[in-house]
Amino acid sequence: VILLENGKVDIHLPWDDVQEIVAYKRDLITIDDVVVGFNRESEGIFISEDSDEFAQVLEILTDRYGIDCDAWLPEVTYPPFAPCFTVLWTADASE
Repeated sequence: VILLENGKVDIHLPWDDVQEIVAYKRDLITIDDVVVGFNRESEGIFISEDSDEFAQVLEILTDRYGIDCDAWLPEVTYPPFAPCFTVLWTADASE
């Protein structure tokens, strides 16, 4: 699977290697940026809501991992300017 971060970087992410999926916000002073992260054993790949592929990532969360985006998005987006870090999925919990 190829994901593009802000349309600039090609990233190959084997979905079976994902060990944890997280979501959080970055405080960018005047706005917040919601980020979804896919953590593997040795690295993480993070997709910003500003990337063109963010909607595709949300579909993958639902279709592949059974994550209800309507449930976690409000938890991450409010309150404003707080990180609101949350673990959406772990490989250990799904086994």
